[in-house]
Amino acid sequence: NIDLVDNSKIRLGTSQDLQIYHDGNNSYIAESGTGNLNIDAGSLRLRRADGSQTFISGNTGAEVELFFAGNKKFETTSTGVSVTGGGTFTDDVTIDNSSPELYLTPDATKYSWMIAAQENVDQHFEITPSTTVGGTTFSTPALKISGVNSNATFAGTTTVQGTGDSSFVGNV
Repeated sequence: NIDLVDNSKIRLGTSQDLQIYHDGNNSYIAESGTGNLNIDAGSLRLRRADGSQTFISGNTGAEVELFFAGNKKFETTSTGVSVTGGGTFTDDVTIDNSSPELYLTPDATKYSWMIAAQENVDQHFEITPSTTVGGTTFSTPALKISGVNSNATFAGTTTVQGTGDSSFVGNV
C-alpha cells in the first residue's frame, strides 16, 4: 500500500507529466505532458464508486455504450449508432447519403412514415406512409415536392379544413 495525505501527489515522468492525487474533496488523474493519456484495456467500464451503475462501457472490436442513471441511452453498432429515448439538437441534423431516408416509427418492426430524398434526383423529396404486412412493406408516396419546378404531387384526396385562405396558382 501507498498511503498519502490529501493534496499529496504521485508524480510520474521526468517532468512529472502524470499526477494522481486527492485534494480532500475530489480525486484526479492529471496528464499535462505533450502526449495523450492512454488507457489500454480489452474492455473498459467507468462506473459509480460502489459499482452499482455504469456510465460508459467499451468492448474491443464491438460497441461503446453511454448510460444515464444506469440505463443505456447511446450505443455504437456495426452499422452506425442506436439511441434510446429522445434527442435534442441545437443545430442542423444532416443525413449524408446518396438517397437519405428518415423513418418515423412506433417500434423496430415497422415504420409509419418515411421522409426521403428521391434517389439520383436533385432537390426532390417525398413523404410516405407505410404499412408492413407479413414482413412485406407496402408504400406509396403521399407527397412529392420538387424544388426544381416548385411542383407538389399529392396521392389520394386532398382535404382543406378550417377557416382561412387557400391560394392556388395554375391548374387545380
